[in-house]
Amino acid sequence: MIKGEHYIGVGVGALILKEGKILVGKRGFKARDDIGLWDFPGGGLDFGETFEEGIRREVLEEFGIEIKNLKFLRLVEAVEEGKHWIGPSFVCEWASGEAKPLEEDKFSDFKWATLEELSKLKLTLAGKQNFEYYMDVWRKE
Repeated sequence: MIKGEHYIGVGVGALILKEGKILVGKRGFKARDDIGLWDFPGGGLDFGETFEEGIRREVLEEFGIEIKNLKFLRLVEAVEEGKHWIGPSFVCEWASGEAKPLEEDKFSDFKWATLEELSKLKLTLAGKQNFEYYMDVWRKE
């Protein structure tokens, strides 16, 4: 059985800030879904893992960086044909390490993008929801 397809998948995601930019990756050709779309780091939560442990692990596995100052952004519910994922997203800061795509099958490219650049990228459904919420609500609080 496949999480997110045969049962609801639980994932975590993060908008990682560094010097006024946010880390975003382009989904690789071997990614489970959303190939060619841009998304923020994150992934499926492992059994027995807290949300914070999960996002720290995912960011380290995907891009080789450490994060700090995690703050809850919102709960994502991404329901599309044949897929159903829920999970918390966070806003945090880059702490250390040089970002590079370590799971090239998942992310073929990445960049530290300005808010203007992000607004022009074709994002995944969850990525778009997170970015819009960040721009419309979270930054104004």
